[in-house]
Amino acid sequence: MGLAYSNWPFDYFTLYSDGGDEAFKQSLDHLLLWSKVPPFIHWTLHGVIGLGYIGCFIKIFKPDPDQSLFEYGTLVLFVVATIMYLTNIRLGILSAEKGEWGDVDEQTGINVIAASTGLLVFVLIGILLLQFGLWYAVHADKVLKEKYLKEEAAKEAKLEKESEKTEDKTAEESETKPDSYKSKSKKSSTSGSKSSATSAQKRKA
Repeated sequence: MGLAYSNWPFDYFTLYSDGGDEAFKQSLDHLLLWSKVPPFIHWTLHGVIGLGYIGCFIKIFKPDPDQSLFEYGTLVLFVVATIMYLTNIRLGILSAEKGEWGDVDEQTGINVIAASTGLLVFVLIGILLLQFGLWYAVHADKVLKEKYLKEEAAKEAKLEKESEKTEDKTAEESETKPDSYKSKSKKSSTSGSKSSATSAQKRKA
């Protein structure tokens, strides 16, 4: 991304607007400057690329099934970005250093490097979008799980309250049943004594 940003001021006047021969000369001087930078700068860039691959391989070693598409997509785009850098941009800088552009002229070669840099930016933005989508998916899943757990906890609490009310009602009914049974037995014994007395009086008569 930093390489693309540093090339942008020169690529704009050669690829996206007609800056003339002077714009191509400035872009070529910039590419020659890139070819003459100290080796540790290239090593640093390649080291960052290597770290990116290590991170991708760690994530796809045992991926979560729900996140595997994001991780594999990120790796594919990272490979595409690396190929574009090595085949078009890096080799283009070496061609500018040697002055050998193959089957195309110098201005076309410079525009090929500029176009490759622009495409590289879009690929890297795609990687960022995939990672943002992964983060959003994990966050949304976490929110839904928390909501589901809260709803289940509320349902369980409601069921416990209803069961407690049912138990209390059952206990009250069991307490009132013996009293009603006693009153009924008293009534039956009273009615029985009355009927026996009546039958005795009829016999005497």
